Amino acid sequence: MNSDRSVRVLNLGTISNLESQSIYHAIADSMTVDSPDTIVLCVPSEPYFCLGFHQSSLHVIDPNGLQRYRFPVMRRSLGGGLTYLDDQQIFYQCIFHKSRSPSIPQAAFKARLKAPIRTLNRIGLSAGLFYTNEIEVAGRRIAGIGGGQIGEAHVVVGNILYDFDYEAMAQIIRAPCEKFREFALAAMRERITTLVQEGKSDCWQDLPELLIDEYQKSVEAPVFLGRLSSQEQESSMRRAELMTSPGYLEQRDQCVPLQPHLISDLKISGSTSILLFRYEDSLQSGYLIVRVYKGMIRQVARVHELSKEYSSDAIRSAIPAVKLSAVHVGGSLSELRRWRNCWCRWIRCFRQIERSTDERIRLHRARRSCIGSDHRLLRKSAKSWIRSPASILCALFKSVLENSGGNWDDRPAVHTDRISSASEIWDRIDGHQ
Repeated sequence: MNSDRSVRVLNLGTISNLESQSIYHAIADSMTVDSPDTIVLCVPSEPYFCLGFHQSSLHVIDPNGLQRYRFPVMRRSLGGGLTYLDDQQIFYQCIFHKSRSPSIPQAAFKARLKAPIRTLNRIGLSAGLFYTNEIEVAGRRIAGIGGGQIGEAHVVVGNILYDFDYEAMAQIIRAPCEKFREFALAAMRERITTLVQEGKSDCWQDLPELLIDEYQKSVEAPVFLGRLSSQEQESSMRRAELMTSPGYLEQRDQCVPLQPHLISDLKISGSTSILLFRYEDSLQSGYLIVRVYKGMIRQVARVHELSKEYSSDAIRSAIPAVKLSAVHVGGSLSELRRWRNCWCRWIRCFRQIERSTDERIRLHRARRSCIGSDHRLLRKSAKSWIRSPASILCALFKSVLENSGGNWDDRPAVHTDRISSASEIWDRIDGHQ
């Protein structure tokens, strides 16, 4: 049955945590058009953390959490986020040659995840595919899915959760503050489920055979139980060394500076995220931790300070800014983003006006010192230069008010004929943010 259309199944049982990652990488590395498509089923023997290919360990792993748990860290060649993996999860890893796999990611996920979904249905759970690559039971995730291309292979990997250590996952996340971590932990407990929570713990031992049976139906090709070739075993050993080497783990730490967006938007599931915003007005300033479910704001908390590593002005200014009154439980995230985008455009435009105005003032001062003649003419000219950007600013402010539901009649009194500098424009408008 070992034809070019047959699919090899490797039912490996419990293997080392390194092998649970390195084997499917090795199969993908050595795959050619003549290699059999392969499905690997396995369970890691020990816990570990696994980085996505594009992630920086500096950005996403909390050093205190890592020191507390002392679990190994490795980096996979597929994208996605940081994951916690242990012996309470069964892995299914589909490695198909690109010529025999759908080229569209949505179609590839749909084809490869039929078997896990049908397996969950067979044990009495109403499972389905949502958000392209998320398996849910009654609206809660029960699997973590990833995919991509390694060499000539299209790879889709995932798991089924027997149980899950929410605390370990929450502690390893490099959160900007403890309240952010608390929100993440609460959201994981609410939106991620397991076989134990669903009352199906007695089905755990049957999952490998059920998965093999369902894959045989879904791949529409002959299936045979096989072994790793000697070439794949050697490649697996090399991969294991690479995935845990310090140079490979830290390869993105130097080339990617610390950026707020890497810690200000944490995806818990396709429907739930934890977001970080900053707010600032004439009376107060601080940060907002927001839990969003299906586009609606479900929980909000204020914090005054972030962790020390996020306290620099550069980091702070890059965190998305919002108006405090625009963030409330029951509000819409789309409306908040629309207001924030309008606000940010206004701020960017004003900064350009401010730079332009200051440059014009500087030029007029230079001309005044050089010419030394009719000062009244120069003052009149300078005032006309300043009035123009101030008028533009008023128009921008009007646009912001109209887009955010405000009233132009409540506009601030900006008297352009009394303004002498760009900083004064900002001072007058500052109280109306």
